[in-house]
Amino acid sequence: MFDEIEKAKKELPNVSVVKKKIFNSKKQNFYQIVAIILFIVGSFMSILLGNMVPSCTDTNVFGQCQATEFNISLTLLSLAICFLLSMFFYSIGHIINVLEAIEHKMQ
Repeated sequence: MFDEIEKAKKELPNVSVVKKKIFNSKKQNFYQIVAIILFIVGSFMSILLGNMVPSCTDTNVFGQCQATEFNISLTLLSLAICFLLSMFFYSIGHIINVLEAIEHKMQ
């Protein structure tokens, strides 16, 4: 049984192999780079936004907030908006890459 496991076992990919496979397979244009940066920055900003605008967990008789906690709903909403916006920019970049490839084949 252990011999079969040794035969079927594959090596885990190195970081350089994964990096070459992802980044060298396609050339990224300006819009795609902007989309990636926008998603990374937006993810951090949504976490900060959820922390800066806390939700109230306990109120007193007069309706004043006694205890607050991390606002997960605002964080998830802003993450979804950031994801959609970055996918919009990334798709524009992908469409440009496809059109450039068609133009290159026609010449």
